[in-house]
Amino acid sequence: MDRRDGEPDAPRANRSDGAALALTAVASIAGLAVRLLRLGEPAFNYDETTRAIMIRLGVAEILDSLVVTHHMPPLNYLVMKALVGPGASEWAHRLPSALCGALAVPLVFLAGRRLASARTAAAAALLLALSPLHVQSSQLAREYGLLSFLCAAHLLSLLRLVDRGGKGNASAFVLTGALALYTHYFAAFALLAGGAWALLEIARRRRRPQRQRSLLAPEAPAAIGPRSIILASAAIALLFLPWIPRLFGRAAVEYVPYDTFEAGDAGRTFFACALHAFFRHSDRGGFLHEWADRPVADFLDVPSVVFAGFAAAGLLSLLRRRPGSAILLALSLVLPFAGAIAVVSGRSFMAMRYMLAALPAWLLLGAAGGAAAARLASARLGARAATIAGGALLALAVASVLGIPPTARRTPSGRLSTGLLSHFAAVSNEAALAHGTWKETALALAPRLRDGDVVVFAAGAYPTGGGASPHEARNAVRVQAHASTIFLYYLETAAGRRPTFYRASLDGFALTPPAQAVLRTLLFPEPPRFVVPGEADEISRSADRVWLVSLESPADMAARGNPFAEWARSRYEEHPVAALRFTSESGAVSIQRVLTLYSR
Repeated sequence: MDRRDGEPDAPRANRSDGAALALTAVASIAGLAVRLLRLGEPAFNYDETTRAIMIRLGVAEILDSLVVTHHMPPLNYLVMKALVGPGASEWAHRLPSALCGALAVPLVFLAGRRLASARTAAAAALLLALSPLHVQSSQLAREYGLLSFLCAAHLLSLLRLVDRGGKGNASAFVLTGALALYTHYFAAFALLAGGAWALLEIARRRRRPQRQRSLLAPEAPAAIGPRSIILASAAIALLFLPWIPRLFGRAAVEYVPYDTFEAGDAGRTFFACALHAFFRHSDRGGFLHEWADRPVADFLDVPSVVFAGFAAAGLLSLLRRRPGSAILLALSLVLPFAGAIAVVSGRSFMAMRYMLAALPAWLLLGAAGGAAAARLASARLGARAATIAGGALLALAVASVLGIPPTARRTPSGRLSTGLLSHFAAVSNEAALAHGTWKETALALAPRLRDGDVVVFAAGAYPTGGGASPHEARNAVRVQAHASTIFLYYLETAAGRRPTFYRASLDGFALTPPAQAVLRTLLFPEPPRFVVPGEADEISRSADRVWLVSLESPADMAARGNPFAEWARSRYEEHPVAALRFTSESGAVSIQRVLTLYSR
């Protein structure tokens, strides 16, 4: 514990700070290492693929496309375009996000040291470095690594601005806030939490000058007034103002969600998921309709609940010792959570990574609870016992985050929830969306393509009999929209050109109008045409060679009600030339990809 934890022994405090700095250095190195581990191995998922496609466009085309097809502001796309060349490897696409995620670790330490103590901050930094949720989000070629870095930098600049003032700190506060908003819209909730806290903290210090406890020096008053915070926040809003017209333009073409949920139902389920994901689980998102009816206990495990108890104890401890810190960390949790619930109540999909900006506050509160337990042990058993107790608690927390010992428990989305180790060992059990197999299929087809060849993608997860429940219809949409985009990206990249490419139409199925709108709006640029079997037959008559890309053989397609089954079977019987099959295991599901060539 350092002096701000109430330990007057200066040499011991210096040793404590030195140990905390050493632990943070280890955490930073470990955080970088795990984010680089197997960074280039997984094939792109759909969201990563769309970003790889987008950065091939010009800057003006990217900005225009974001209005119609995407849900994010432009900064991460422009950063990737500047740093990553078209057709670069998965490793190169993901590296900027991984580096930003790793840089967030020391920033959280610096902020936590001001909010609590050096030991508390070092423990939180170590947990963040190994957090499955943070690692998985940082390893995506998306905006979440950059978002985490900018939110941590914004928090640190806010603390420095309130304690020290100065033009440099004010500029850092404004710049990091504006860049965070240009990275992800949900950054607004973190910025709102910080701004609200700054106004409350300045007022609190002015009301009770004799009891002030600055985050930097115990007796220093706030270095700025409320007017400075208001002006700085207005500057952030002013910098974001040019994007507002595009933001509302995007909202005008937003597709209607599949399902809607009451905020209370979504909040209950999401809260239980957050307790789990914030401590032990690498999140990949899911549809709330699959989770809403499950008991809250299904989402929880003992380590996550215990850590939540430590977080509550940390909040109470800070309220007594450092009320300003407690208020800031509480706001940094409540406002992003409430904002996410407000958004998700009108949609069907939710991912824990939407709350990534709140993760450092949760870990700092948990670490503060551990420090409070160590102080209690010190008062009763002595300083040596407190050190041993604190080290044991941190070791248990790290083991739990890593997933030691492993468990066989599964989340509602069917994925193992055993910590960071399972993140690197897990494979998707969704047969239709096995991204690596679609990449393999594309790479196998690319060298066989000739000028004039036609490729028809008919790999929808069609239900038996042709009827489609809402869930089956959604899976069909995801396969056609997601898998076909991944397949076409790798096919174009490997072949060096785009072949004549068609996707099987899903109009013959009971898809909701919103689901059809997804297919029309999410695929870009120049999305491939959807064709019905009759059109495919005309295409096959005019082409010398037609490749059918499917999950199944023609006989299996017929058994499952795929409307292309008759066309595929007739063409296959009439003009069989080649059939390439790929089978891989994903969980307990056998995945088969079939490339069948029909030639006149």
